[in-house]
Amino acid sequence: MRYFFRFIAPRRFNLLLICLASLLTCSAFASPAHAASQSKWKIVHSPKQGFLQGVAAFSSNDVWAVGNTGSKPLIEHWNGSSWSAIPSPNPGSDSALDSVAVVSANDVWAVGTNGTGTLTENWNGSSWTIVPSPSPDSGSALTSVAVASANDIWASGYSETGGSTGAKTLTEHWNGSSWKRVPSPSPKGGGTIGDALLSLTVGSTNNVWAVGYHGTGDAYTNTLIENWNGSKWRVVSSPSPGDDSYFQGAAAVPGTSNAWAVGFYGLYSSPFHTLTEYYG
Repeated sequence: MRYFFRFIAPRRFNLLLICLASLLTCSAFASPAHAASQSKWKIVHSPKQGFLQGVAAFSSNDVWAVGNTGSKPLIEHWNGSSWSAIPSPNPGSDSALDSVAVVSANDVWAVGTNGTGTLTENWNGSSWTIVPSPSPDSGSALTSVAVASANDIWASGYSETGGSTGAKTLTEHWNGSSWKRVPSPSPKGGGTIGDALLSLTVGSTNNVWAVGYHGTGDAYTNTLIENWNGSKWRVVSSPSPGDDSYFQGAAAVPGTSNAWAVGFYGLYSSPFHTLTEYYG
């Protein structure tokens, strides 16, 4: 199936040394508003070669990032001063983690694929372990995970057998003791691309959104949005402005039933355009 990975290639960088006396002088007289205006993005060194795909924070000194090194899962942790690689199980030669979500300091979930099936790993405060999860087909993968509570966690992705049937949407739920597959619609229009739910977001226990794409043939896709209402998943109509329209991210608006979905659209052979859609 066609899958757009969001890799960021490692780059070398140099740290700029700033005069300590000047820094202390500026900090002493800067107002909070002025100090905030001085904030900026900067590179923070991380220790491993590979690709980081997902990140989640519990606090300013407890942040997790997941990805892969090309052939096995990669998990890194920020302790407030530095990133370090944390040992994690490697169930297969083509394993990867795509998304991570934090319940508490001692309860963190990461999802991905072991190369042929779904992969779910849990941090219990001292180590990462694999937790069994359903793999309906030989090409199953989970690409996103989101938390409502410790006993109410969702993961989404796709499953496929290969050939001309294409992929099908996949949603799974953690009830506090086990992962279970929950049926989700796959409204594909035929062809080999199929359907996938690449990102999900939790507004509440009875309001969960999953977004991705559904295939319209052998080359193109339309946007796909599904909603969990507490009892079942259903497709919610969404605009597809181009021949190839695709969602990769979703965010529920806190305290409302509204949500955002983002991705891109265009002709497969031409430059893509950003796509943002709002439900509300």
